[in-house]
Amino acid sequence: MKSTTYNFFLIIALFALLPIISNAQLEDDPVLRAMKIELDRSKEGLRKDSLAKPFFISLLVTETNFQYNFSTSFGKKNEELTNTRIYRKGSPMILVGNYHRTQNFRGNSNSFSLPPSDDELSLRTAIWVNLDNAYKSAARNYVDKMAWLKQEKLSEEELALDDFEKRPATTLFREQKKENFNFEPIKKLSLQTSKLLTKKVNKERLLVENLRTGFRFSNELTRYYDTEGSMYMYPQQNGTFNIILSGVTEEGEDVSAYRSFRMNELSKFPTEKELEEAVNKIVEEYKLKYSTEKSDDPYMGPVLITNGRVESVVKQIINNLYTAPKTRFSNGNHYQNLTGVRVLSKQLSLTVHYGSKAQSISGVKRDLAPIDPQAVIPPDSITLIKNGILQNMLTSRQPVKKHLHSNGNARNGNMLEGVVTFSGIEQLEYDEIKKLLIDEAKLQGLEYAYIINTDDRLHLKVNVETGEEIPFLASINLGQTMKTMRRVLGVQKEYASSSDGTIRFPKSILLEDAEITIYKSNNRKKRNFVERPSL
Repeated sequence: MKSTTYNFFLIIALFALLPIISNAQLEDDPVLRAMKIELDRSKEGLRKDSLAKPFFISLLVTETNFQYNFSTSFGKKNEELTNTRIYRKGSPMILVGNYHRTQNFRGNSNSFSLPPSDDELSLRTAIWVNLDNAYKSAARNYVDKMAWLKQEKLSEEELALDDFEKRPATTLFREQKKENFNFEPIKKLSLQTSKLLTKKVNKERLLVENLRTGFRFSNELTRYYDTEGSMYMYPQQNGTFNIILSGVTEEGEDVSAYRSFRMNELSKFPTEKELEEAVNKIVEEYKLKYSTEKSDDPYMGPVLITNGRVESVVKQIINNLYTAPKTRFSNGNHYQNLTGVRVLSKQLSLTVHYGSKAQSISGVKRDLAPIDPQAVIPPDSITLIKNGILQNMLTSRQPVKKHLHSNGNARNGNMLEGVVTFSGIEQLEYDEIKKLLIDEAKLQGLEYAYIINTDDRLHLKVNVETGEEIPFLASINLGQTMKTMRRVLGVQKEYASSSDGTIRFPKSILLEDAEITIYKSNNRKKRNFVERPSL
């Protein structure tokens, strides 16, 4: 009881502090101050003729204030660029009518550039001009929405749903630290990696056209304000290091191999040992691809999906779990009506962790947004699927039947701002799961069983009698993901993760039955008119 009382008064105290925190931030930040002034002013002033009045306006401003690039080509420095110019992009959202009935919208739209300076009048002018245009678009869409509602036969339950959830104001501020970055160790490792790759390519006498490494690092700052009083600001750092080898075979086919590393701080740049391992794998993969033929044979039977293919499947499952309201263009997402129903194999579960808990998970190399583009802070975790049963959806402030409240997952691009764990019950060693694959293929009377990776890597056909693995290249479609993942025989004990550490999954999953369709490339072979140069 004492704990409950303490927590209650703590919450009251924090809410009492919000205006003080907000006012201090507004005084210190001219961009945020300009956002607040113009949004509040526009909410009162955007009332033209008979057009619907705005009841909610928000503005999300993303700022990149530091960029560094360093690239190499064939073992030598190619380019080094440091850019401290400020780039700002504003994404407004204006809703007209009221919370119960507003226009159709898909999130922030009508993006525009803001001045790089902190001059308040310049910032306000840019916001003012673009809010006016956004309002006109919103008002037109509202008229279309109301006309559609008159024609569409909706149930009483559907008509009772609000179009936008009303929520109390949220305030969140995280300062961007001023840092002096030392890129010298990374430059040294980049050149060292490029020279090592060049040396190995020459030793193997590989024919390549492009051999390069590329490092990019940036500092970003996100600001937000809306007319409900919510405001937030948080920094992010983003870094990538890519190693790329590409060329054209004697027959004119494109061939490439690469590795990509992500980081949110310089200390997470790959080690010398990790880079050497990556170079060895790239060279070996390139050699195999150079001599491997493409296949267009269809297949139906057991399939072992591995590594990047599993990651791709997880991303597709997540993409299917965002709620979407019914509009004149779409009937929404049918999965949002299937809570409590089995949507995947009973082997599989999917959980997402958010916030500081997710950020502190070992191996995470991307700065996660602590709050979504509609000013909602997600919970510590959400179980979306448990033993194949759909438990929850990724929801925004657009209510749908069975999911009336946001859980902080309004979309902003294609990345989920959390750490996903995709797990299975029947966990096996790789040799065990491969034997299961072969046994199942034999039962189905097949000559080969398939091991499928991502399309930019090598796939394998396994002879069910001899166990011989035959590599092949192909662009593969496994069909409708949710349907394909309903029949799983087992998952590998060992786990892998995406390059940024935010998607964790078994290294391989055995599907009992899948139909493989091969996409045939429309790219014309690039036969060269002039012979390849030689030294």
